[in-house]
Amino acid sequence: MLQAITNASPRDVNGERLSISIIGDHQVGTNAVGIWISSGKVRVSLSNAFDKNFDGAGVVDSILSADDLKSASDVFKKICQRIGGPSSKDLPPDTLNVYSIRCMRNGEMTEHQGRLTDLPRDLAIESFGLYQKLLTDYISSGQVVVKVGASVSAVRREREDFLVTVKFSNAGQYGISMRTPDEWEKNWQERLDIGGRRVGGGDLWKASLVGRRLYNKSDLSIRTEELPMGGRGTFVTIPAGGAVEFKFLVAPDQKIPKGTYKFSVLVVTTMTTEGDAPNLSRVNFSSNSARAPNFTFDTDYPATPNEWKDFEARQREKMSSQSVGPGATVAEPGYYRKVAITGERGQFVRGLSKGEQAPTLDRPFEHWVWDADLALSTRCKPGDSCPRDGLWVARTMRMGSVDADVTHVELERRFRAGEIAPSLTGLEGNVLHHYWQWLGA
Repeated sequence: MLQAITNASPRDVNGERLSISIIGDHQVGTNAVGIWISSGKVRVSLSNAFDKNFDGAGVVDSILSADDLKSASDVFKKICQRIGGPSSKDLPPDTLNVYSIRCMRNGEMTEHQGRLTDLPRDLAIESFGLYQKLLTDYISSGQVVVKVGASVSAVRREREDFLVTVKFSNAGQYGISMRTPDEWEKNWQERLDIGGRRVGGGDLWKASLVGRRLYNKSDLSIRTEELPMGGRGTFVTIPAGGAVEFKFLVAPDQKIPKGTYKFSVLVVTTMTTEGDAPNLSRVNFSSNSARAPNFTFDTDYPATPNEWKDFEARQREKMSSQSVGPGATVAEPGYYRKVAITGERGQFVRGLSKGEQAPTLDRPFEHWVWDADLALSTRCKPGDSCPRDGLWVARTMRMGSVDADVTHVELERRFRAGEIAPSLTGLEGNVLHHYWQWLGA
């Protein structure tokens, strides 16, 4: 149903009007245009804004041009004349494209709602064309009634993580209420995704912030409310003309080369406007990529031993369910370990490149699992700086494959990255043939 226009005159409130809406499917928002015939006012409501030229979601009031008012009046009259008549069978039913009309028939004001597909084909197409034109032409002009946008306002290193700040801004005339993102539900298709693209390169860092702990929750003006489905939730209000910032500690699940990045954010959630303003409800929009701020990282990620340790642990967990069978193509490069169905694991890892075929295995081993990143070596010469944390063992090279090398199990040591690998001069044979081999984290 078309909502009353802000500060509308009695003529608008009680007069003839038409609205056309494209309803979201619970995953995206609803877009609508409403026309007040006598005054020529138009309201554009944009909640599904992924592919629209609008920075955020919102409601805009404007005045139709003479040509657009004529087109709207023609459609209005044709729809009004069909009230009470049979539905057309020209088009298959579509419950997501609907209209609502209030018009004078036989001296009485009549209200009616229906589907665009109930109209004759030509009228349905004409009505939808009117909706598209008005939505496109008037969303960026006129008086902003409700408007919410989001941007990544800060990204900085915080120990082994990144502190990411997402700012929600309210450029409208009314307060906007929203649940705090740490309580958003992926099961309800809610999203708060950030993406950083390196300037001059193809590197892209993406992360989902839905459900993550809010780093600054204690600093926010939060209220607790009963939820319609039971339970309680925490909410904030973005004041008219104001903003609210949410901060998250993010541990990237991918390597991030140093450089300058432009960050954007994508939002899918439910918001409500306060007071007598038109409601937003389900919204989906992204930040303005043309205005994306730059953030510069002076070092690669991961860089420090602790960053590498945390990064590989997360990657190991993520890849644990993506084993690679013998002969299969390797999708993710790395050091892989052979594993048996009983859980027995091979002593050493083997480097495999993307696109390479995984080697064959002898029983009892049946598949390969990712264990470490290729960027850090799993071998170290005595006297060199150890490249990674973990358990190491001394070995001696022999002619043939690395599998023929002698393993000195009595010389297992746990090293920290950067620690100098001890000398192995006490072992028999050529000193140059001795080395340390990584066993695992």
